[in-house]
Amino acid sequence: MHEDCYRSFIDRGRVVHIVDPDPLICEALSVVFRLEGFRTLFSLDARGLFAALQRRRPDAVVVTLRPGKDDGFVVLRRLKALRRGIAVVALDDGPHIENAVAAMKAGAADVLAKPVDPDRLVRAVRETLREIDGLGAAHRRRRATEISDHTQLTPREREVMQLIAEGASNKEAGRELRISPRTVEVHRARVMEKLGARNAADLTRIVLTGEWPQPRE
Repeated sequence: MHEDCYRSFIDRGRVVHIVDPDPLICEALSVVFRLEGFRTLFSLDARGLFAALQRRRPDAVVVTLRPGKDDGFVVLRRLKALRRGIAVVALDDGPHIENAVAAMKAGAADVLAKPVDPDRLVRAVRETLREIDGLGAAHRRRRATEISDHTQLTPREREVMQLIAEGASNKEAGRELRISPRTVEVHRARVMEKLGARNAADLTRIVLTGEWPQPRE
């Protein structure tokens, strides 16, 4: 409860702009974010969003991708071209792998399938904002992280650990290593178990500081 209140306090004043052709969905998502301390705006199409951008730059944009429609991808590409440090999360009307891959290439930090879990959506936006603030992947990648050669890790596990320490998500690591996100998750779990890391943040701290705990039996 205390952590939730702290996050709401930190997010107070941040603006999330929702782009979806259905005003009811826009209203519903606005309520979700307002309850978490965010301010919200919404538009029904790309034109409305970019008109609003002239008045106020949002901290995050949540945009819906629709089959056969390019509007969502127009938003992603134009936001990417602006390079304004806006956290962008896309919502897909279904679990379309092609859409998700294309959206990530176009600049989305994450792609969630509808019906979206509100907690997961808020978490995705927060994580992306944290990265932009310099506490996530973009910041860590600028550091030349050296991974010690620990014999208890396989070569693939060391590759996965390197990417995790640099801030890569399971999806990003999977693309880099050409394996599935699920396989990355399995390797990640084994690395954390072997090194005694309790969570991803703990694993990153271990790698960056060199404070290696005694591996678990």
